[in-house]
Amino acid sequence: MKIEGAMTLHYGDGDFVYEVASSGDSLPTRFDDLLRSEWSAAMAAGHFWYKLDKLETRILPGKYHFVAQLNTKRAQERRKPQHVSSVCMPFDGSLFNFTKLKEAEMLFSIDSDIIVCSPISQAKHWVVINVSPLEYCNSLLVPSLEDCLPQILTAESLTLAIDTVLLSSSSNFRLGFNSLGGFASVNHHHFHIYYLDQRLFVETAKVGHLWSQCYELVDYPAKGFAFQVTKGNKESVVRDVMVLVEMLLKSSTAHNLFITRGTSFDTRDSASGRQAVRVYLWARQSCYGAKDESALTLHCASWRSPTNDE
Repeated sequence: MKIEGAMTLHYGDGDFVYEVASSGDSLPTRFDDLLRSEWSAAMAAGHFWYKLDKLETRILPGKYHFVAQLNTKRAQERRKPQHVSSVCMPFDGSLFNFTKLKEAEMLFSIDSDIIVCSPISQAKHWVVINVSPLEYCNSLLVPSLEDCLPQILTAESLTLAIDTVLLSSSSNFRLGFNSLGGFASVNHHHFHIYYLDQRLFVETAKVGHLWSQCYELVDYPAKGFAFQVTKGNKESVVRDVMVLVEMLLKSSTAHNLFITRGTSFDTRDSASGRQAVRVYLWARQSCYGAKDESALTLHCASWRSPTNDE
């Protein structure tokens, strides 16, 4: 897909930021600057379905400090979620997918020599706007957009997702994935990306070791698997995450994945810098049919609650 005037961000190992401040922003990277400038320009030009005003945000009482945000416009003005009948469904080109976006909704593409791609495919990885935004700079990262991949995690797309988090110097940058049956709205492979100012419990949550690179949350309402990416272990983390993902896919179990900056697993000081990229994977009860937008749903890893009704 060639979009006239669209920029391509080419990156290499030297662009990765492995440690960031625990709050606020460090000097923005090329990725941060490009995402913020292109997203803000698209918002100013009216390419979204609504203007994202400052969201009413509350930190819920209790030790987990869950974040609740009121976003009534998203409930009223968004695409109708697709009907889902299985965790693994083939791509259906007759339904809405990201090849049908307007050119103005395509922000920029991402390219790198270090991403393992099919030697046959020439499809680009794109960052596109979410026309019904959840948060500041809420966009969609679409791996190999023109290959029309279904909403199923792969080792290649997970590597791209981790790389994208490493390209930002902000501890506020987040990335999430919802499987089919786990509140994904579109069966075209994508991740949500955005900035969220509030600190999250999962940035510093305690974990216990299970095997290899895999840990488990030991004090959290939703049991889940945890991994940390530091310099030199990205490939082994991707390998171990995909072992679990393949098990979930074979058993038709819906799941959510969330990637955020966090303390390293052996750090006890929650106020210290964010020395690792934390990858969380939750299995969940599958929810089939069309997503009920009137319900309170916890997705992209059950860490924040976007509510639609006051």
